[in-house]
Amino acid sequence: MNEHGSVAFEGRTRDGKTKAINAMAKDHENGKIRVIDFQSFTWYGQAPGIFRDWAGVFVKIADAPAGSTIEPDSFFELKPW
Repeated sequence: MNEHGSVAFEGRTRDGKTKAINAMAKDHENGKIRVIDFQSFTWYGQAPGIFRDWAGVFVKIADAPAGSTIEPDSFFELKPW
């Protein structure tokens, strides 16, 4: 049984003029592991944190120079709220 919420997305972007696909992305994330996890009291409690993490990664990708590596966020979090 999965004790942590999960979220998935899949998307693609197209060039408005040529209609050619210029980017594709998909991901599936589970909620972070916490010692005390108040967010897991509801099935959707982990979703806002996962969305914030994705947004942060997209900003890192947009700001990174070509060919650089983006490190993933930690799977653990110490804050219970």
